[in-house]
Amino acid sequence: MTGRRSKFRWGISYIPGDSFVHALDPRTKLLALVIVSIGSLLSGDPLIIGIFLATVLCFAAASGIFREWMHSMRILVPILVITILADLFFSSSKYSYGTIFYSGDFWILHAELSYGSVIFAISMVLRIITIGGFSFLFIMTTPYNMFIKSLSLSGVPKSFTFSLGYALKSINSLSHDASEIIAAQRSRGLVFSRELLFREPVRILSIFVPMVVTVMNRADQVSDAMQCRGYGLNKKQTMYMPPVMEKKDYILLFVVVVILAISILIG
Repeated sequence: MTGRRSKFRWGISYIPGDSFVHALDPRTKLLALVIVSIGSLLSGDPLIIGIFLATVLCFAAASGIFREWMHSMRILVPILVITILADLFFSSSKYSYGTIFYSGDFWILHAELSYGSVIFAISMVLRIITIGGFSFLFIMTTPYNMFIKSLSLSGVPKSFTFSLGYALKSINSLSHDASEIIAAQRSRGLVFSRELLFREPVRILSIFVPMVVTVMNRADQVSDAMQCRGYGLNKKQTMYMPPVMEKKDYILLFVVVVILAISILIG
């Protein structure tokens, strides 16, 4: 657990596990994410959106990383605060119905808190938590290489899958390189703090320049490696240990589609 948490502090990343959610095919989780997102966007009823949120919570509970997932949800707090304030007091006129609890003018803005704006704000908050939470869970339970393989098997163009896979891999590499560069510069006596960076922004160059050189060197190495291996010469590529959709994947997709159909009928 210690290694998992130390890795997680760096941001939202894949957390290894052997849970039911980890074992699902990446295509299953991606389709479930799309279905839940569509259902949340189509509905304006907080109760129906709450059904989709409950589905996401069930996925998170079955993933074995519920605590880490909840920790990642803190990223959404600023967005949720802005959404609540904006939708409560400055929502569209079509949501200003029912009892009006507050009304006032702030400079050129007219703020109004009504029953309709409260319902709308709750719906938007639940929608953001549902879509954002499922997206975070997908990233935290899906290795990027398996996700790229599943996209290739789904018929996505090879150039796109390679670019996406290389971009996802580069994010982790750049984060690691940045940490090593900062540690090396600190060992040479450079001090990095928020106050100093604001007073002396030129200090950023001591990180930026080595990062640019590192990225260019890595790109050159990847290009040489691709040429040596004859990348792109054959139209049909083989795949080592491709992901396979099993019975549990189809059952779960069926359950998610049924939940979407029920929510549409109720709404």
